Amino acid sequence: MNLDVTLNLRNSGNIGVETDTVSSIEEGASNAGLRANPKEIITELLADLDKYDLVKHADELSSKDILIIGGWRDQEADMEHHILPFIRALQRHGANHVQMEIFDSDHSFTNVRGQLVERILSWLKTPSMTTMAR
Repeated sequence: MNLDVTLNLRNSGNIGVETDTVSSIEEGASNAGLRANPKEIITELLADLDKYDLVKHADELSSKDILIIGGWRDQEADMEHHILPFIRALQRHGANHVQMEIFDSDHSFTNVRGQLVERILSWLKTPSMTTMAR
């Protein structure tokens, strides 16, 4: 597996939603002028968790170009529970077009947003390794 060292992925694990979290999301959505119902969105997500579990889809994703982005100080999607299980699953399935970028930042990439944008744009502009391998 070729890892350049990029990430923000979630592994379903045991995900629970606390009332305070839902209230906070609703308040944020309202303040932003969004017309979405956060409770409905969360309910839909929780009903289909397997669909969003990247570890369970590692086999089909292993042939794709993947950029994984994360933050060392991220307490929402920490490395041990969210990123490493996905990386290990990709390795088990022989993925070799994976790049990883771990920033010294939190979940919102508060102090590195410019660098984050540059890294994503750079990755998007790079020719696809999977296409070149064909």
